[in-house]
Amino acid sequence: MVLFVIEYSTRRVQIAGIKTNPDGQWMKQIARNLTDNEDGFLKGKRYFIHDRDSLFTKEFDEIVESTGVDVVKTVPKSPNLNPVAERWIWSLKREALDHLILTSQKQLEYVLEQYCLWYNHERHLAI
Repeated sequence: MVLFVIEYSTRRVQIAGIKTNPDGQWMKQIARNLTDNEDGFLKGKRYFIHDRDSLFTKEFDEIVESTGVDVVKTVPKSPNLNPVAERWIWSLKREALDHLILTSQKQLEYVLEQYCLWYNHERHLAI
């Protein structure tokens, strides 16, 4: 599983974590990383929008909300309500992953890191 976050105003993407078998403990750590006072992706943000995946537990939402960020869950059975995330997934698959055969998590991490660097740079130049 690849967990990523996108800043809507700039479309900047960051990989929050990669794990073969994610669980609640891992997600709580991700929430703490996202809300870190110094480097957290959610620093200065007002909203955190996520789907209704069971990995987004009550504890995850509580950690995010404890920093003053409002958690917004998308409506059930509505994958098209988050078009920015859906478009990024589509781009990642078509522009990078469909052209590779990955054999390890380390390779996936490298490809995602490089793709995010390229994507964020190109998006910045286009604005």
